[in-house]
Amino acid sequence: HARQNLDRAREDRDAATRAVTHERTLALRRAEEQLVTERERAVAMAQSEAERANEDVRLRRLTAEATEKRRRTVAAVQGVFDNVAAGAAAAAREPRRVFVFVGYVTLFAAGVCAAR
Repeated sequence: HARQNLDRAREDRDAATRAVTHERTLALRRAEEQLVTERERAVAMAQSEAERANEDVRLRRLTAEATEKRRRTVAAVQGVFDNVAAGAAAAAREPRRVFVFVGYVTLFAAGVCAAR
């Protein structure tokens, strides 16, 4: 009878040890899965933040390029109007030169037409 009790106690102890080992194994697996999930979540968040940062950089670059293009265009238009204004002022000061210029252009056009 004592031997049976001893064997039963050993079996109970072994079963308890297996149960504890099994529980620990399951807990380790859950912890590993949780770590993998957290790592994947962190990677996804880092990627989305990087994409947002890249988008911000792209938008700033496009804005800077558009601003620079606008500045160049305004400067070119201003230059054209400055030249036109200087020419108009010169024509107002010396109308005889304007008539001479128009005459030369007319003679040139007539020469081109006559050469054909």
